[in-house]
Amino acid sequence: MVLHLHPGDHEETVATIGMQHVEPAGHFQPVDEARTWWPAVAFDHTDGRISPVVTADTLDDLLSVLTAAHPGVDVTPGFLPGEIHLHNADTVRHLLPAAHGRYHLAELGWTWRCRQLPPSTQP
Repeated sequence: MVLHLHPGDHEETVATIGMQHVEPAGHFQPVDEARTWWPAVAFDHTDGRISPVVTADTLDDLLSVLTAAHPGVDVTPGFLPGEIHLHNADTVRHLLPAAHGRYHLAELGWTWRCRQLPPSTQP
């Protein structure tokens, strides 16, 4: 978490609390939703498939767009902290945050279009 203190519209002090910026490892989109590219903080390479790993903020944005575009998709909170249940037709997928509160989207079983960035060269 980060705290930004800055002047407001009328020069009053405003504090904004947010998540710390995370450099993306690349970008992704569902293959059937080609309008927006979302940032991924990492990628899973399992079973010959590539799937994004995202922050809670990215997951929230992604699910908001997908539930609006696909009326049959519904998202409900689970019992565990950060747990999400994604209902689609007769299937329910469960997402739990992994280390650092990141979500591995491989659990959804969807196909993704991914663009990985080359690793940065740190001195």
